[in-house]
Amino acid sequence: MYLMRSKTNGLSNASTATSTSMTGLAWRQMPNCAGNFRYSSGEAQSVLKHFASIPFLRMTAVINSLSFWNAGPDSDIDLLVVTEPGYLPTVRDHINLFLTSRNRRNTRPPKRGKVAVDILITTERLNIHDLRLRGQDIYFDFWAAHIAPLLNSYQTYERFISENRWIAQCFPNFTPHLEHIMNVDPGRLKVQERYESFYRSQAGSSIQRLLARYHMHRMHRYEARVRDSGTVVVSPELMRFNIPDRRHEYQQRFEERWHAVTGSPWS
Repeated sequence: MYLMRSKTNGLSNASTATSTSMTGLAWRQMPNCAGNFRYSSGEAQSVLKHFASIPFLRMTAVINSLSFWNAGPDSDIDLLVVTEPGYLPTVRDHINLFLTSRNRRNTRPPKRGKVAVDILITTERLNIHDLRLRGQDIYFDFWAAHIAPLLNSYQTYERFISENRWIAQCFPNFTPHLEHIMNVDPGRLKVQERYESFYRSQAGSSIQRLLARYHMHRMHRYEARVRDSGTVVVSPELMRFNIPDRRHEYQQRFEERWHAVTGSPWS
C-alpha cells in the first residue's frame, strides 16, 4: 500500500495526498513540468475526437507523461485503447489508418503532438493487474492510477475501475478520473454505427476476419523481431508495446531513493 507512510518515515502524508490529487492531463502549465511547456486540451482533442467514429472502440485514455503532469515540449500522446472483443485488430487498423492519413502516427521523429497507442485491450480483458512485474512494480501502479479517459462509451471506464480495485488498495486516496471525458459528436457515433453494422454483416464479417488474420500475422512477426528490446505482447485480447521497458530500473532507483530518505528498506 502506497501513500500511507507517516512523517516519521520521512515522507509527509500531506504532500503525497497532494501529488495524487493532481492526477490528470498535463494540458496546463505546471511549475515542475519538463520544459515548463503548456499543453492545450485542444491539441489532443482535435485528434482524438475523430476516434469516436472508429468501429468497436469503447474507451480511449491518455497515459504516460501527459497523465503524469510530466509532459515536455517534445512529448507525444500515449494512449490506452479498449475495444469490443473480437475486433481489436480491426480497431488498431482503423486508428493507424487515420493517424497515418493525418501524419499524427508516432513512427518517426519529431514526435511532438503525435499519437502512440501503447496498449490495446478488450472489454473482456479489463483487469490489468497481471501486467505488473512480479513482486514490486511501483511504476506500473502509479501508471495505472493515472489513466485518464477522454472517450468512454458503454461505461467502459467504470467497468475498468471495478475490475482493477487493486489500484485503490495501493492508493487509498485514489479517485476515478472522469473530468477529461469529451462530449462526442452524434454524427461521429452514427458513422461508428454504420461501420459496425457493415462489419457484422455477412460480407463485412468475412472481410474483417481476413484483415484481422493478416494483422495478427504481421504483429507476431514484429513481436519476434523486437522481443529482446522491451515488452511486446500480441494476442486477440491484448496488444502491448513497451520499448524499452525500464520498470526494473525505475523500481531500483525508487527503492534506493526511499532508503536514502527514510533510512529503511522499501517493502
